[in-house]
Amino acid sequence: MFAPDCNSYNWPSHTWTNQTALLLPHPGNWVQGLDPGYILTDELVPFINPDRLSQLIESTPLHRIGQPLDVAKGVSFLASIDAHFITGANLVGFDVGITFT
Repeated sequence: MFAPDCNSYNWPSHTWTNQTALLLPHPGNWVQGLDPGYILTDELVPFINPDRLSQLIESTPLHRIGQPLDVAKGVSFLASIDAHFITGANLVGFDVGITFT
């Protein structure tokens, strides 16, 4: 296991999402959240040690790290009509399996 508390910030995020959905219970008001894990952005690359990055990648069940496009696809789903039955929920586990290790 790489970081057992890597998503500890997600619980307040989930609570906010849930409570906001309860305050806006009208049709057409969808409140969703997305809790991504480690995302390799251009801004992160200069600051991450290559050995640490390799360790991070090997510690995930899918042996990869998230890319910005991965997050964009999750956001796209949550904003689409396909998510019309979802409100007050966070897309948790959106982290190549880190949550479950």
